[in-house]
Amino acid sequence: MNDKGHSVASLAERYEIPYFTLYSIKRGYTYKNAGGPISEAEHPAVPRKRKRKIRKLRKKGASIARLADATGLSESTIRNIVKDD
Repeated sequence: MNDKGHSVASLAERYEIPYFTLYSIKRGYTYKNAGGPISEAEHPAVPRKRKRKIRKLRKKGASIARLADATGLSESTIRNIVKDD
């Protein structure tokens, strides 16, 4: 649900948009064939500068769990950020 109390499913039904299309928009995904700019869709809420810092700390030996605790991000998000490197 979003901050207004509407789920992706209810909005998709209301506006007759496929669920996954609306979900992708919500997550910030973009596609090469859409003709627009390509963004960092994997982690749209994490700024590039913050990602660079996370990758740098990981290379210096910081654990995934420690990075997650320090940044407030989930361990899976940290893993995805460092695997992109």
